[in-house]
Amino acid sequence: LNCYALNSVASEEDKDNFYSELEAVIRKEKSYYKYTCGDFNAVVENGSDGNWRLGRHGNEIRNDNGFRLLDLISANTEHTESMEVLENNSDLQERRQRGYRKLSSNRFVVHPIQTVHEDHTESFGCHTWESPNGQTHSEVDHILISRRWSLMDVTVLPSFVRGSDHRLLRAKIRLNEHIFKRDTHRGPPTRSPEYNETKQQKAMETYHWRKIENPTEDYEELVKGLTSCAKAAMESHGSKDERLDPKAKQLLRPRGEIKRDPNATHLEKITINKACRVAVKESLREH
Repeated sequence: LNCYALNSVASEEDKDNFYSELEAVIRKEKSYYKYTCGDFNAVVENGSDGNWRLGRHGNEIRNDNGFRLLDLISANTEHTESMEVLENNSDLQERRQRGYRKLSSNRFVVHPIQTVHEDHTESFGCHTWESPNGQTHSEVDHILISRRWSLMDVTVLPSFVRGSDHRLLRAKIRLNEHIFKRDTHRGPPTRSPEYNETKQQKAMETYHWRKIENPTEDYEELVKGLTSCAKAAMESHGSKDERLDPKAKQLLRPRGEIKRDPNATHLEKITINKACRVAVKESLREH
């Protein structure tokens, strides 16, 4: 997702509407990997005040958009089944050379951005925005991710002729097929068997127990008897409740007939399809 946030001169109502819409879009997106990047016009500062789970290496003073961005991150992190957003601009301390970085143990990865030039590194390499006169610098461009482990590095590339007061921001990510399959392709949960104590007691009383002199054979006979009694006392879980109610099933049958009918009109097909969608949706909601 790519976005452009309103600047500080915008009204409070417009800012609230923007972040509400952005949060709704992030939650609606069902992708396993979610990346939200752009110009947020937000300075997140660092976590020295203890109110936010941020790193110690952010620059500048947090502005109003910074608070709003952190609220967005916190709101989405509380609902991890929908989206876990991590902001990557100030928790990772880097030297001014390539290749060295030290991750913090905080949950939010706020990544100080490294500047890579052709043969040197700039002294003001953290900023992503520069004023027209070249005197003011700020970190207002951010990358939000849904999988912390997938982010390897965030870097500013200033050597490109970009025709903008913002510098190119590059994130190195990794995709792990094993973790993706583990999280998204899970088999059905195993159900522990349930036993009826009355049936089990009756099965043990009526079973013909035999005692054999050979200890090995006697043990095998004992295991066989216990297994037989357990099977006799096992309760069936029963069939699961149907997800579709009779009304929805009744509508699905004529829909198939109308689809196969070459003389059916377009209006009939649209009507039956809409009725089926409504009935199935209501049935699933009640289930």
